[in-house]
Amino acid sequence: MAHIGQSSILRLRQEFYSHLLSQSAAFFERH
Repeated sequence: MAHIGQSSILRLRQEFYSHLLSQSAAFFERH
């Protein structure tokens, strides 16, 4: 059970960081 929670947290973090990176990339392209 704990292993499943850990992997889901890792996946959430990866999605969060990739979203953040794409947003910052678009921000830097505009300015």
